Amino acid sequence: MKKLLALFVLLLASVPASAFTYSYTGSPYGAPANFTVCGTGNCGNFAAAGRVTVQFVTPLRLPANLVLSDIGPLVTSFTSSDGLTTYASGDANVRVHSVQVSTDASGAVIDALIVVERWQVAGAVHAINDRLDFLQITPGFSTFAIHNAFCTGLGVSPAGTADSCLTAGTDTATSAGTGVPSAPIALLAAIAAQVPTLSEYALMLLAALMALAAVGALRRNGHTRA
Repeated sequence: MKKLLALFVLLLASVPASAFTYSYTGSPYGAPANFTVCGTGNCGNFAAAGRVTVQFVTPLRLPANLVLSDIGPLVTSFTSSDGLTTYASGDANVRVHSVQVSTDASGAVIDALIVVERWQVAGAVHAINDRLDFLQITPGFSTFAIHNAFCTGLGVSPAGTADSCLTAGTDTATSAGTGVPSAPIALLAAIAAQVPTLSEYALMLLAALMALAAVGALRRNGHTRA
């Protein structure tokens, strides 16, 4: 009986929690301004077809009627790319500068200000002139990506992330890509997990558990034959 109960608990633990995935794909850069002389840092060229992409997950659907509100505490994971650099929530070199959205009465995202950055050199504490990459989605859903900039100001970001670069400069080793306004951030309903339900096997196991419990109760009460 105890083994059956333990197995049932294990099956319940495997049922996915509720999650909603939001996705954004920016417009191609078209004519990026790539570096001319790579004096320092990790230089790279943006492709004309390159673009900013962002995907983030929240445990609940975003609230309605937000006005460029910070949703950082609601985001459980994220990944984004500018075509040269990948920015992921599990990367120790990534810093979240800003993650704000506006929503309509249904909770759909209608505007955003999202800025994430990645230090090129690992470390918990960085210094002025350290090199970094960053991307941003600006209100109106335009995009901007910078590769191999140098930091000119350090501190805690508006999203509350320490060791962030608050201001940055560019030089001949820096590349930049810009994207014109594109479609808003969308909820990927097809892959958003709904409220958890018991799987078919878990339901079958629950039924067997209840039946065994009923038989045990009858035997204890002396209503079954040996």
